Amino acid sequence: MIKTIGYIALLTIFLSVTGSSADEWEVKFRMAGMDSPTTGKKVEGFISDLYGVEEVDLNLPDNSVTVTFESSDIDLDTLKDKIVQADFSITKTIPLKEG
Repeated sequence: MIKTIGYIALLTIFLSVTGSSADEWEVKFRMAGMDSPTTGKKVEGFISDLYGVEEVDLNLPDNSVTVTFESSDIDLDTLKDKIVQADFSITKTIPLKEG
């Protein structure tokens, strides 16, 4: 019983420390040319590999990618620049959560 209580307490502390931070942003990018699962996966894979990116949610029917990232590691302009430099086209940027 003591081990279980200790584990739960440790897990609670871990979740508190690793939870949403003040630097966490979430933004939706509408993308041009993301018309197939293959292209979508390339976009998703590229963005996922960028330092500071926490989560990428691909939405093919909407031609969009929602990205959660740490602004202390990568800012929005740099994130957009890197996506464009990789020959992906952003048609609209919609901020969802600003840290």
